[in-house]
Amino acid sequence: DEEKWLNVCEILSGILMTHNVKFHNVEKGGTDSAAEVSTERELHVVCELFGLDYEEFVAQLTTRWIKSPGSDPILAYIKAEDAYHLITSVGKAVYGYLFAWLVSLINKVVAEKGGDIPEHIKEKSWLGILDIFGFEVFDENLLEQFMINYANERLQQFFIQQVFDHELKLYNAEGIDSSCINFTNNAEVMKVLGGTKTSILQLLDEQASLATGTDKAFASSVQKTWNGKTPKLEVPKKAGSELKFLILHSVKDVEYTTRGWVDKNRDRLPDTLQAFMLEQGRPLLADILYDEDFDATAKKKPMMLGAKFRMNIEQLASL
Repeated sequence: DEEKWLNVCEILSGILMTHNVKFHNVEKGGTDSAAEVSTERELHVVCELFGLDYEEFVAQLTTRWIKSPGSDPILAYIKAEDAYHLITSVGKAVYGYLFAWLVSLINKVVAEKGGDIPEHIKEKSWLGILDIFGFEVFDENLLEQFMINYANERLQQFFIQQVFDHELKLYNAEGIDSSCINFTNNAEVMKVLGGTKTSILQLLDEQASLATGTDKAFASSVQKTWNGKTPKLEVPKKAGSELKFLILHSVKDVEYTTRGWVDKNRDRLPDTLQAFMLEQGRPLLADILYDEDFDATAKKKPMMLGAKFRMNIEQLASL
């Protein structure tokens, strides 16, 4: 309806405005690196569009309570750069939830309108849209490029298995000579990227699950695990390569920089911030942020970004 569409536009506007919010450091609470809002007007607009209390939202963005066993919680101040990362994470998270909500809504409407179609026709009449993943190589290749290139490799592996492996089995079963058919298998690079318990995606999940996990420690674990043990990964020998590794992809060699990978892979808002937005946000914001598995007090945490992405690719390959 028109009101819901207006609410969607308001939330989209709020998402865009989050990237205009800036912070600076001030002296407060015994530290000279306590974040303070520099662009109050822009943050007020975000709060108005999301339906949030300004003062409490500022507190969520610039402070956090640290709990230690056997002692009372301590209020700690967040640095300006961390506060900015948090507000942009809010925009990214809300956008992701909004997109998923819209897809779910469209599917529901389509299903309802197709309710009068006989079942035997439904089984044979369906439309699928496959957005083929490309392959990206930039001057600096981050987690986004790794995910895109991983998907490219996995879909290529699927293509090889379906077209070549499957057909060769048929040839052999029918006694047809297939010795002249040669093709490149990317199983080795897939093993490094995401096909084993020590794959890059698995190592990233392990590092992101640690409160003290860092990009440098992740890069080090990748280098130690795979360097010299596979022809598909190399460590650059030039200076300043502690955050880098080189993957010899099927398409092209790509040097990756792990800057920001661990935080991006966590891909979730602090539990207290998400609970605050669920409680105080506009009804539509609460609807799209609602997750039946979310529990701010639960010990089990949601899946990491890498794990979710890999699961989605495997579901696609299983269709």
